[in-house]
Amino acid sequence: MYFSLEWYVRTMSIFDLNAFGILPDDQVSLKPIGSAVYLAASFFNHSCVPSALVSFSGNRIRVVLNRDVAKGEQIFISYLNPDSFSTKKELNEFIKRKYGFDCNCSQCQTSQ
Repeated sequence: MYFSLEWYVRTMSIFDLNAFGILPDDQVSLKPIGSAVYLAASFFNHSCVPSALVSFSGNRIRVVLNRDVAKGEQIFISYLNPDSFSTKKELNEFIKRKYGFDCNCSQCQTSQ
């Protein structure tokens, strides 16, 4: 069975948008050592002010709340390290280019 170029491009795009960069166990280095798709974790949406943090232990992902969350409130993670960008504009341009959406988190709404 051969896969078409369209299938390959679509599949790799889906992988790229949903993959997590796996960080070393020491969590000090921000350079990923690999990528993986975690089904449940891929459903989290982005916020520059996340309600949960993502960490890794080997190839296992851990998502832990970093504040109290009300019943029924959506849980957000950050898709990136906001400190890696010089300005909010630069961060928002990256999010738009990489993920295809405008960030509407509380921090971005107040800085507009």
